[in-house]
Amino acid sequence: MRLIGGFALAMVAAGCGEPAAGAPASSNAPPARPPVELWIGGDVHLGDDTSPRLAAIAPVLDGAVGIVNLEGPVAPAAPSGSGVRLHNAPPALASLRSAGVRAAGIANNHALDAGAEGPDRTARELGDAGLAPFGLGAGPAILEIAGRRIVVTAHELGRGAPPANLGDELRAARAKGDVLVSTF
Repeated sequence: MRLIGGFALAMVAAGCGEPAAGAPASSNAPPARPPVELWIGGDVHLGDDTSPRLAAIAPVLDGAVGIVNLEGPVAPAAPSGSGVRLHNAPPALASLRSAGVRAAGIANNHALDAGAEGPDRTARELGDAGLAPFGLGAGPAILEIAGRRIVVTAHELGRGAPPANLGDELRAARAKGDVLVSTF
């Protein structure tokens, strides 16, 4: 790794400096693009908490774009039934936006806690809140950031085995943008 880093530094340094006298100015070089900064949050569960508790991290992240796994469906109340059943109240989604979150994954072990309609409702509620849903029926999210297309996918592995068509899904998603971010 050090050898590669040294080589890259030498190549960058070799390109710095004034062009030789009489050398034509290069017009083929693409303009420099600003960096893309992302932060990834896992298992974000808001419940009924509508306080802007995530807003406190926004200044530290200084404009980085957030991508989270939203643990549990968006529903007005906790679903009934046995076992642990999560939900995220629709008004609580504003907390995600205040922290710079732009996309929320819905493919996880609590996706169906509000029943079979839970993932579709969650995707709609996220969209209504200005957040791009990704995973399950929502498919990938495509974020335009600093002139780049960031494609984000989510996959729930259940008992640990990847879906049979995972490779095809990732290739198709990769073809839609400049950068692919996949969560599992």
